[in-house]
Amino acid sequence: MGLALCHLFPRDVVLQAALLFLLVSCVLQGIVVGNYGKDTATGTITLKGQSTGASDAVHIATKPLIYTNNGTHVCEMSSNVDLVYVDCARFVEGFHAVCGLFLSSFISSVVVLIFCSFCVVPLSKTTTILIATVFVLFLIPISLHSAAIGMFFSPCVRYARSTVGRVIFAGEDVKFHRSHLSNVAVASEACLGVGFLFTLMRFVLAVLFRQSVKRRAIVRRDIGHLMQRHIVNDDWERQRAVLQSHARSVQLEMVIRADDDDNNKNASDGNNEEKKKKRKREIFESPATATMTTTTTTATGLCSAGGDVGSVSAAVAAAGTGLSNNNNNNNNNNNNNNNNNNNNNNNNNNNNNNNNRGKGGDVRNSSLHESDAEFTFRPSRAHSTIFNDTIRQVSNSSPAAEPFYASRTDTGTYS
Repeated sequence: MGLALCHLFPRDVVLQAALLFLLVSCVLQGIVVGNYGKDTATGTITLKGQSTGASDAVHIATKPLIYTNNGTHVCEMSSNVDLVYVDCARFVEGFHAVCGLFLSSFISSVVVLIFCSFCVVPLSKTTTILIATVFVLFLIPISLHSAAIGMFFSPCVRYARSTVGRVIFAGEDVKFHRSHLSNVAVASEACLGVGFLFTLMRFVLAVLFRQSVKRRAIVRRDIGHLMQRHIVNDDWERQRAVLQSHARSVQLEMVIRADDDDNNKNASDGNNEEKKKKRKREIFESPATATMTTTTTTATGLCSAGGDVGSVSAAVAAAGTGLSNNNNNNNNNNNNNNNNNNNNNNNNNNNNNNNNRGKGGDVRNSSLHESDAEFTFRPSRAHSTIFNDTIRQVSNSSPAAEPFYASRTDTGTYS
């Protein structure tokens, strides 16, 4: 509620004071208008030197009527009256106008109060327009109210005194005394006048000095003082500054969100990279598992008369064992691999010599010649070198052996 009123109600203290006086005047005018037609007197006419409580005092009612203490009507416009004085007729005519002006002033004061409080600020584009609008609106009720007060105390009271002096006091000098209702009307006029003076003063200052003060503040880069001069909540300059500040906030929030998204994406990418590295490490450190198939290694060996299938099989088995051991320790123990390979080669040579001495025969039609050996392992440069060296040493182990041919077709690349 307070925030909504902040954007509807003028923020200037001078204008707020003017509207406060206008509110008080509306209340007082309501009291005056509400007493229309009642027995309350708007004033009393007596001889000079007498008080209002004198027995021969004459009263002016809140309607076009002049009466005495005993209820006798001195001046009244009706069809039953036989004789009407000119001054009485003018009094009645003037009093009707006064009542109409008071009613118009009350209605206009209420409308101006509501409009200045809740409508002028949203509709005004600049502070000067707001002040000028309030100033012009204040002219309407104060003009009507001043006309009513002036007409009541000038023509109405004059014609009433003339009629009472001729009819009641036989031409003697009389005096008018204000009643409480008349004082209320005067107080209402005073409140309207003070409020109007406030708006007039603010308008003059805005027209004469506002632009110079604004330029001085701009030159001095005194933004705080410049903003204090803007009393319109929807002033386009102030609104532009607010919108620019909001735009900067939105842009900053967008940048922060973009940075957060990038950080989250980088974190997820980092996690994926770690997972990939871990998977590679596991694959690299694990035994050879179905990663590449070395297809159809066909060995056509023409060995010497003392050769045997067992010699070649033992050599191939020893080479396979060497490959498995070297696959687990390839990156850390290259020297040990070479030593193990030499030992394996020596063992293979010994096995081949024993087999050749114990058995004879030709192995041209052996199972090795008729079948294909298929190996599944993860090849590497070291593995390829060891395999070739092993085959070469096995082929050279028999002195009378014929050349040993090994043909391989790999899906990998050896160098």
